[in-house]
Amino acid sequence: MSGCGNIEHQFKAVTHSNSKITIDQINQWFTDAKLNKKITPEDTKLCFEKFKAETIDLTSFVKFLQDLSEQKKLPVGELEEKLASCELLTGGGTVANNTVGKKITDAMQSVVEDGHKPSKRTCKRMK
Repeated sequence: MSGCGNIEHQFKAVTHSNSKITIDQINQWFTDAKLNKKITPEDTKLCFEKFKAETIDLTSFVKFLQDLSEQKKLPVGELEEKLASCELLTGGGTVANNTVGKKITDAMQSVVEDGHKPSKRTCKRMK
């Protein structure tokens, strides 16, 4: 299941509805968005240190993304799109945004795609 496609919504999910984000939360979000091959924790640290704070708000985070995109020569739109649409495995506060919720969602989706309900025998095995 994908994210909602909105940076502000994802920011709130990553920060657990807090108004500020930490470098650790950013690095995990980048991992969830599969950006960690293009952008390392060292890259994010260098950009984050420019803010001279332990946490930054959404407005500063947008500026952080712009700085990071310039540093890594990546389009800022690509970063924003991947962050906005990624599945958060960091526990964004909803069932769909955690590993257990993903497993349940995947199981439900396979039932829908197969076009039938699981047998009683299958349900017993799932318990």
